[in-house]
Amino acid sequence: MKMAVILWQALCDFIQGMKACLTGIIQIFEIEKQQRQQEAMKEQVKSVSTGPLSRRREQKGCVVTLPSRQQSLIHQLGQCCLWNGGLTVGMMLLFQYAFLPLMIYISSYFFQDENEHSQLWSWFRNFLNSLFQICWVFPIFTIGRFVNVIWFSQIANLAWKHSSKRSTNSLTIGLLVADLSFSVVMQLVFLVQCTLVGYLPLPFVAKKLSFAMVSLLYALYAFEYKWMNQGYSINVRLAKVENQWPYFMGFGLPLAYLTSLSGNYFIDGSLFAVLFPLTIISAHQAQTLQQNFVFPLRLFGLSMVLSNHLFQGHEFIIKVGKFIFSLILSIATTTTFIVKNTVGRFLT
Repeated sequence: MKMAVILWQALCDFIQGMKACLTGIIQIFEIEKQQRQQEAMKEQVKSVSTGPLSRRREQKGCVVTLPSRQQSLIHQLGQCCLWNGGLTVGMMLLFQYAFLPLMIYISSYFFQDENEHSQLWSWFRNFLNSLFQICWVFPIFTIGRFVNVIWFSQIANLAWKHSSKRSTNSLTIGLLVADLSFSVVMQLVFLVQCTLVGYLPLPFVAKKLSFAMVSLLYALYAFEYKWMNQGYSINVRLAKVENQWPYFMGFGLPLAYLTSLSGNYFIDGSLFAVLFPLTIISAHQAQTLQQNFVFPLRLFGLSMVLSNHLFQGHEFIIKVGKFIFSLILSIATTTTFIVKNTVGRFLT
């Protein structure tokens, strides 16, 4: 009977986590509405505080008003979807299902023998695929990796700002970079761990366990922005996921499932970049459980041990890691500025 109660609680927590992931997306429009109201209130306060002389100058056109630099949440999501979905996934689908069939149809007019045409087209198709991957998909996908770092952070900041909370993060910049660098390394080690688990000689169990671990990792990705604003260290963040693992497994499952359907690395990565901002918003709106599960699931223990071993006593590795992180952040900031100006023209 006790086992049945435990399974029922795990199922309820799992469903509650999945519900929090899906229903939180609806809050996007509510956040957008709040942001518009706040902007309208700022404009009203500004117009009231403006003196008669300034108003006369504005009427004569002597004063140039600069537009607000803060972009709306919908606009940020639109840019992210247009780049990752349109320029990557959309072009790949257009190439596979429009351009290549058209080339087959055109090339068939130049060959009378079907076998000769089939052999030559097989080679030419591989050539076109490789050329498309090198000249379009890989550059766009790589640039998107850098740009998404800033986009995800900006979307998380907007979601945090409109959750009526204040940041309680008391870490200095140096400690924040160190904590974030360690978190990135630990997550990469855990991702490798998930991949290796999938190759265990247990055909059915191994794949399911690997998928469950990826779901937990994606939930950690989404909640990490919120928890870092709350001042939680990496140990506290991992403990929350491990102690309430059915809830977070349910929260991360939709994203893990949708990004594993195609089997194509570029498509899955681009779909992740499109859908992940939605889970960030859901994480900020979600109310986590007050009570831990009956027993924790210490899946991050091995990754923590390996990451600690990499960082402890290896000052050179830490300095190189911080330098690489700072370099990536600088590249991401510059690239985001260029891409947002380019993509923003299609949304205005």
